[in-house]
Amino acid sequence: MSDFNRSGLNEPNVFETNLRTVNVFDSCLYDTRAQDLKSLLDLYGGANAAYSLRQISATGRGSVTETEATYLMPVVRVRRDSDNAEKSFNSDEVKAGHLLSWVTATSGTANGYVSKWYDQSGNNLDATQVTAGSQPQVVNAGVLVLDGNGNAALDFDGSDDTLSVTFPTLTAHSIFLVSEANSDDVQIGSSGTNYFSNKISSVLTVTNSGAQDKFTPTISSGTFISTYIRNGTTSGSAYNNGTSLSSTAAGITTQNAAYVNIGGFSAFVNNGTITELILYGSDQSSNRTGIESNIATAYGITI
Repeated sequence: MSDFNRSGLNEPNVFETNLRTVNVFDSCLYDTRAQDLKSLLDLYGGANAAYSLRQISATGRGSVTETEATYLMPVVRVRRDSDNAEKSFNSDEVKAGHLLSWVTATSGTANGYVSKWYDQSGNNLDATQVTAGSQPQVVNAGVLVLDGNGNAALDFDGSDDTLSVTFPTLTAHSIFLVSEANSDDVQIGSSGTNYFSNKISSVLTVTNSGAQDKFTPTISSGTFISTYIRNGTTSGSAYNNGTSLSSTAAGITTQNAAYVNIGGFSAFVNNGTITELILYGSDQSSNRTGIESNIATAYGITI
């Protein structure tokens, strides 16, 4: 078997297995633990977009699942500020410290910034940021960024950090978001008339074409799971860490959600960490508890 290509995602390296020929990209890792990779999106399929630093799909991004092996595909692409070099990493490389080691190889206090958060749904809706000053951080002064529960996460500075992606326009849809409570959070959004927000001392708010659905009680602290579900016809429902929230406004009547950007927009940006985001273009009410349980177990969240 030939060595893996480390030069970039746009230069695939082809090697032979005893099963068939496979294309492997930058930072792919040969892994025989197929059973260990029975992950969230393989249990609850059909996601339109999915972002995480853990492996949440054994088959997303065109990864190859054989009878004896699974190939881990990249979950994040990172720029280090010491020389502006970029490299992609899979979930095992994040966990094993390879991402951190690479960022700090030229300077022990280097910073690492996310230029691309790979979509693991298989729909290639990668979230990107080409402007260096607007990239969220994954390594801060030689230390891996962690959320409040000690999980690797992306840190948005509350000023201008965003990742650009245009999700398909949706009617029925479900959002599962893992983030850290902060006082200034618009986690997904393109404008003041289209966004998703859940922050301390405020209501969980979903705005679509200016109309709003709002829910209480508010969050107070910690890393938490925000869930919002619409069936496409009736008012939406929302949950914090699996607990149903009370609706205080049900203004969205015709839902054509057109979410753009992870981390918010212009003056309304996320100030804190985002650990995971999964967007379904369907009503996942029947799978909600299973999805939330999987996320909670992975991140040490009590539901």
